[in-house]
Amino acid sequence: MHVIRADNDIELTLSNWPTDSNYANMKLIITADGTTRLVTISSQGGGNIKTDGNVAWTSNILEITSATAPVIVEAFSYDGGVTVYLRYLGQFS
Repeated sequence: MHVIRADNDIELTLSNWPTDSNYANMKLIITADGTTRLVTISSQGGGNIKTDGNVAWTSNILEITSATAPVIVEAFSYDGGVTVYLRYLGQFS
């Protein structure tokens, strides 16, 4: 689990995935400073990012505004980060 506060537009590069054929996941708990911030999520080495189709996504980018209601995202891969799947779990208040 990673807790991130975006005080500017940021890019999160997910890295250190286990080797091929080993499943791994992580949760990202993201807040902002009360101003709308763009959070771009990528994978080390330029891996493919696939999102769950939730309307909160614009490609691999989320808009985060609240300092008190975090957005929770699950990221997972089973091929060493070559493809990373992002699931928007919601904004919790």
